[in-house]
Amino acid sequence: MTEEQDRDRRRLRRYIEQEQLASFMNDTKWRELRMAMVERAEKPRYRVQCLLSQPTHPDNWDGDWYYHLPTFAWIEWLDIDPIYVKSRGHLLEAAPRRLDPGNLGPVALPINPMRKAGWSHPNLRISPATLTLSTGTSRWGPMAEG
Repeated sequence: MTEEQDRDRRRLRRYIEQEQLASFMNDTKWRELRMAMVERAEKPRYRVQCLLSQPTHPDNWDGDWYYHLPTFAWIEWLDIDPIYVKSRGHLLEAAPRRLDPGNLGPVALPINPMRKAGWSHPNLRISPATLTLSTGTSRWGPMAEG
């Protein structure tokens, strides 16, 4: 580990302690979610908010689950877009299938993205039970609409 990485790790720990954050995810759950998305033929888009980062722009979606995800400990939340989008030249075309949070297969769901929380702030009073979609939970824990 470099000196800069160690400094960042200490800074993250101080922030977590200072803000009294509660973790909803561990590295194993993040890896399982990431690998499930990497192995899919049609990979859904996601957007991520990291601790100590500026707010994520609502249109800032990414589709690379293999290389672009930040270090898991830094992820405050991750939204999964339930609509598959494929490019057609310079245009985007939305396919009519959406993700089922229970088994990540196609099903009719609301258009809202599914949120996977990594950390909870105590002033938000969020419990893991409130993060469960009405359709159930995935094997990676509760998921919620954003």
